Amino acid sequence: MATRRTKQRRGSPTTPDCSTYSKTPKHPMQKHRADKIERDAEKTRNVNAQHRNIKHKGLHINQRDQWADLGRPSATEIAGIKLALQLANTSILKKHGLDANQPDVDIPALKKYTYGTDAYWEEYVRHLTFTVYHPTSTFGAGSSGAVVANRLSEDPSISVLVVEAGGSGEWSLPIAVPMFHGMLQKSKYDWKYVTEPQKHACKGMKEQRSSWPRGCVLGGSSCLNSMVYVRGSRHDFDDWAANGCEGWSYKDVLPYFIKSENIQIQDMKNSDYHGKDGPLHVNPGYVTPLADLYGEAMEELGYKIIDCNGEDMIGIRLSFVESVSQTENLPKERFLILAILLHPKSRGTIRLRSSNPFDHPIIDPCYLSEYEDVETMIRGIKLALQLANTSVLKKYGLDDTHPDVNIPAFKKYKYGTDAYWEEYVRHLTFTVYHPTSTCAMGREDDPIAVVDPRLRVRGIENLRVADCSVMRTITSVGAGSSGSVLASRLSEDSSVSVLVVEAGGSGEWSLTMAIPAFLTKLQRTKYDWSFYTEPQKYACKSLREKKCLWPRGRVLGGSSCLNYMVYVRGSRHDFDDWAANGCEGWSYKDVLPYFIKSENIQIEELKNSDYHGKNGPLHVNSGCVTPLADIYGEAMEELGYKVIDSNGEEEFGYSKVQMSTKNGLRCSTAKAFLRPAMSRKNLHVSDNTTVTRVVIENKKAVGIEIIKHGKRRIIKCNKEVILSAGAIGSPHILMLSGVGPGEHLREHSIDVHADLPVGQNLQDHVISAVSFFPNQSLTATISKILHPKSIFEWLLFGTGYLKMCGIEGNAFVRTLKNSPSKHPDIQLTFLSATNPKHDWREAADNFNLKYEFIHVNASTERIHQERFIIVSTVLHPKSRGTIKLRSKDPLAYPAIDPNYLGEKEDLETMIRGTKLALKIANTSIFRKYGVDDTHPQRVMPELNGHKYGTDEYWEEYVRHFTVTGYHPTSTCAMGSVDDPDAVVDPNLRVRGIKNLRVADCSVMRTITSGNTNAPAIMIGEKAADLILQRDSVKDIKQRIQHILNKL
Repeated sequence: MATRRTKQRRGSPTTPDCSTYSKTPKHPMQKHRADKIERDAEKTRNVNAQHRNIKHKGLHINQRDQWADLGRPSATEIAGIKLALQLANTSILKKHGLDANQPDVDIPALKKYTYGTDAYWEEYVRHLTFTVYHPTSTFGAGSSGAVVANRLSEDPSISVLVVEAGGSGEWSLPIAVPMFHGMLQKSKYDWKYVTEPQKHACKGMKEQRSSWPRGCVLGGSSCLNSMVYVRGSRHDFDDWAANGCEGWSYKDVLPYFIKSENIQIQDMKNSDYHGKDGPLHVNPGYVTPLADLYGEAMEELGYKIIDCNGEDMIGIRLSFVESVSQTENLPKERFLILAILLHPKSRGTIRLRSSNPFDHPIIDPCYLSEYEDVETMIRGIKLALQLANTSVLKKYGLDDTHPDVNIPAFKKYKYGTDAYWEEYVRHLTFTVYHPTSTCAMGREDDPIAVVDPRLRVRGIENLRVADCSVMRTITSVGAGSSGSVLASRLSEDSSVSVLVVEAGGSGEWSLTMAIPAFLTKLQRTKYDWSFYTEPQKYACKSLREKKCLWPRGRVLGGSSCLNYMVYVRGSRHDFDDWAANGCEGWSYKDVLPYFIKSENIQIEELKNSDYHGKNGPLHVNSGCVTPLADIYGEAMEELGYKVIDSNGEEEFGYSKVQMSTKNGLRCSTAKAFLRPAMSRKNLHVSDNTTVTRVVIENKKAVGIEIIKHGKRRIIKCNKEVILSAGAIGSPHILMLSGVGPGEHLREHSIDVHADLPVGQNLQDHVISAVSFFPNQSLTATISKILHPKSIFEWLLFGTGYLKMCGIEGNAFVRTLKNSPSKHPDIQLTFLSATNPKHDWREAADNFNLKYEFIHVNASTERIHQERFIIVSTVLHPKSRGTIKLRSKDPLAYPAIDPNYLGEKEDLETMIRGTKLALKIANTSIFRKYGVDDTHPQRVMPELNGHKYGTDEYWEEYVRHFTVTGYHPTSTCAMGSVDDPDAVVDPNLRVRGIKNLRVADCSVMRTITSGNTNAPAIMIGEKAADLILQRDSVKDIKQRIQHILNKL
């Protein structure tokens, strides 16, 4: 007779292993094993499906019976054995010699029980149980654990054991009644955690510790919380996915939110964002009139009423309002507005207190340890006060006067100031019961990650974490011409969180900054770094101490807020030279689409040109106002030059000035790019914040050190740090961070992380100018600019003298015959100068010019006469300068040495440019206005002994009257990986340091042929695509393919 002893054994070929397996095995043997497991599982599912439908002799098998306790088998298991005996006793099996007689089991423990009784089978089960497929234990029956257990047990092939430290809580009235939730804290249902004393917060709490209630009960903290149902922002989950948590984007998780939900709010039942069949009922929680009052107040402040779990995520949804009970010390009714910091920069820890599992861990949330959190909280409180001051709440006797708080620490601060609210926040902070991210999810190679995107603990088989501990956050330094563009473009991707740190202020409401004609008034103000060069050996002899003043923007928008707004891209050969010298991907073909992308051309005759953009945020207009713009053009044509579009197909000739203005106002990168993006949730801007260094650990950038309000802070960054602080700021910060010339850093006792030529290769456009005096009124004088007619014309139409920067046009020429270079070597800039009798001292100060030289270009009788100026710029200087540390102090300005005219070739080019300017003044068109090529002069001792017009004369003149063209570049030059002169590679990554890039004019391989603001914007545009690994200009490339094919 056949017996039933042929049961499977653990580890036998027919018994699947207990470990989980991948559905896409990497190895053939693994795939074979997985396929077999799946086939066996399918057989079991088929059998179980049959069992669920069997009713035999009154026996109904319930696959969902629960264990009565941890020590007793379930009734299902015993019923299963009895069913097996019934099957053995069927006629079909009896034909093969089977019956339901007692099997031969030689187990002593079974002897004392009568065969067939439940007691017998219970003992049998205890001895002869083994796993089939996927035994799963879940530790904790909290908000996540209870759901996991429920959903796993829907699969009958999985046996689930739930272990919970707390009790059932099923019959607890305080748990059941929503209004009583506050009574549950410090009860048997609460773990009663308490944080470590907080250094920067919780000053109003006992010992500066915050109580952390967490549920110790079936259902966990879902039994203690305020029952508010908020899913979070779609960008939260997209950020997870972008940071290595594949499969956790908003698209991925939204269906699971919907699956669990059973929406009971009438006006949301037809929303596709909500579920209707899940086990979790979601109802309206508001009862008092305050719900509608809050809504009206928020609408008054410009916010929408939304479904916070629907399509819109910014606005108000009133789902739960807690009233404050009347007590002895709270005699009046009141309501609360809580300011909750959604994305804190501060990071805390959970650590062991001891090896005793019953000791509570050491919980240190480090509240408000990052100052940005304090600032955000203060803004939240101020918004709450604004809310209380709305007309709808004023009806009920409310205003924005916060009640007097009798806390001694507040007495020294004036109510309503940031200092007052900072102290308030540091005292009255407490948990909002949402601890997360202590077992963060991420990629396998992410050092911050504890679990992978399938929630498996890294390095440990068969162990996962499934709760809020798996949750997970680029820092851009500088908001200048490149940095503002970069931040705007990066934040277009909602999965990227961007923090912009700028040393200067906003400047948004500065009228001087907005009006183009007032640009010189910005120099040496709070918006200007006001750098000075080292004394120059070969140039700048007419300047005080031979030092040149270098204005650079210290404001959102950087130098695009101080410059002359001239829009010049440079020569195509500039970029082709970069590409030919190791900067792959930066040829003219590569960068032209990015110039086009950013531009919105408003000059009528250029609107149909494929070289210009029509949909970008940067408006480009004509800046010409006086007759000189056309006169300059006629003069250049007389000398054989063409009138061209300097940003189009032709590169040599005269072009009327193109300016980045909009409606007669300066169009800085802050105005065009950054401010329109600042409403994005994933873009954060911290102004008036000085970055002192990049924090580098193990050759990897992990954050930045800042000074704000006199306090030094570390801001951690888990993605990338990008320096866009300009050709002075970026190398300065890098060297302070230990990235630079090793010997120089060691001189200042700075640890060297990467020995690179940071601060070397400094290039700038050096300029010199000559003045000419027409006998008619052609120029823009101060009296014309400030005339009431001009002011009204600008106010009404954005036109007239106030919209101009003083520059009428530019000419790009090659002065050296038979030159092998394809570039222009001189840029002539044609200015309409103001009358110096009004502001000659200010003009001298803006150039650091000695007062005795201010009128050297004018004879005594012509000092107060109108003039125009032709400026010669050496476009490709051979001289190279340096940026060096002056000290280890990050607040000490660096030593700037441009080494102007250090190479004789630069001097020779400048003299040729000056002579060409004199030729222009001697053309027939200018002679009509009483101008000739006789350079006006007065006695200057340094020129004595030199015959006027000779090269020796002009050499001495140029060496005296040289100043900056405001275009420093190339101090963190780009190049190939094996280029010893390169600081960054073609992807703008700093060599030898992970997660660190530079994106501004400092990366230029060589300086471009013209003003550098447009190339800086292009660099910001392209850098964003490099970082996001995207091609945002694909459509532009297709549209201008006919141009690219000719290049």
